[in-house]
Amino acid sequence: MVIESAQLPVITGREEEFERAMVRGREILEGARGSGKVVLGRGVESPSTYVLLVEWESVEAHREAMKQEDFAEFREILRSFYDGNAIVAHFTPLHGAGLG
Repeated sequence: MVIESAQLPVITGREEEFERAMVRGREILEGARGSGKVVLGRGVESPSTYVLLVEWESVEAHREAMKQEDFAEFREILRSFYDGNAIVAHFTPLHGAGLG
């Protein structure tokens, strides 16, 4: 298992709209083959910055899911909200711990 971490900079003033759009975004992620738990968090010190954490069976599973048609919709949902680029990285959980 790997955990994808995506730091998402959202245009100031569009946070509530982004959160509503992410309801559908989360459905897409949770329905993707090879995905597990999905967590979205909002910055405390920087409330226009979000972190998206997704459990994947592997980096390859994430890459394959990104090729599916639903992911085009997911990217479209996010694209209009970005204020800059998302920062995405994959991590291996220590001691078998996932997102809970």
